[in-house]
Amino acid sequence: MAVTKDNFLKYLSDIAAQATSYHNHKETIAWAAILLYFVLMIEVVKSLRSGPLVATFFILGAFIIVIYILRYQYRLRKEAANLIGALQKETKQFSKSDYGLTGQYPYILPNVLLNMMKEMDQVGHKPRIGLEKGSYLLVTFGFIITLVITWSAILEVIWSDIQLRLADYLF
Repeated sequence: MAVTKDNFLKYLSDIAAQATSYHNHKETIAWAAILLYFVLMIEVVKSLRSGPLVATFFILGAFIIVIYILRYQYRLRKEAANLIGALQKETKQFSKSDYGLTGQYPYILPNVLLNMMKEMDQVGHKPRIGLEKGSYLLVTFGFIITLVITWSAILEVIWSDIQLRLADYLF
């Protein structure tokens, strides 16, 4: 079966639609990880307040895992966005051109798309980067607040002990 220009354009369009779905899925997974992190941290604060050392290791481990998940999901999301942009640009260029598919080898399209994805990586990512930084800031803020709440009882005891020793020393 010979590949026609219309079939090829539909193929490119289908790939772009699938990549768009994948892009949205990666962002959803990243935000779900943030939500799960906060649910876990609330439970840690409620249940492990009497054992802050164990809670601290759990909180730190969860924080590291969530940051790793976020970085991985955001990287995949960026690659999907680059692929979508490259596919849309290549589809426009290909649909305007008069040349057919005869003589086109299977390695040409992947190389063209890869080069265009690298080109797309250089533009249009400021909103995405801002959103990523905001989510990292949100998780870090949750991490700090959880640690403060977990250690607040012990810090209160330590502070009162310091005050007593200081009062004994001064008076």
